Amino acid sequence: MLINRSSRKTNSVLSLTLLITLTIGFSGCARQQQWFKPGLNQHEFEQDAAHCRKQAAKSTYQSPFAFNAGEMDGLEQSMVRERFFERCMTAKGYRLQREPSTK
Repeated sequence: MLINRSSRKTNSVLSLTLLITLTIGFSGCARQQQWFKPGLNQHEFEQDAAHCRKQAAKSTYQSPFAFNAGEMDGLEQSMVRERFFERCMTAKGYRLQREPSTK
C-alpha cells in the first residue's frame, strides 16, 4: 500500500495540533514549572538560559540551499528547540520544579 507524503504530513500536523491543544488545556490546571539551580543568582540564570536558547536555535537552523530544505515545519522546529533547550539547561545543572502554590 502506498501512502503519499502529503497524507502523512497532514496526519502528522493533525496529531501535533491535537497534542498541543491537549497540553495547553491541561497546563491551565497544573502549577507552572521553573528552572532551579542552588546558589545561582538571576543574572547567572539569564546568561545560562540565553546560551541554551542560542544553541537551541543553532540546532534547528536549516540553510535554504540545503538538500531537503524546509523538511521541518515551524511547529516541529519549535518542539526540537524546546527539547534542546531543556537538555542544555539540565546539562548545566538546572532542574525543573513546580512553583509553590499560591492557594
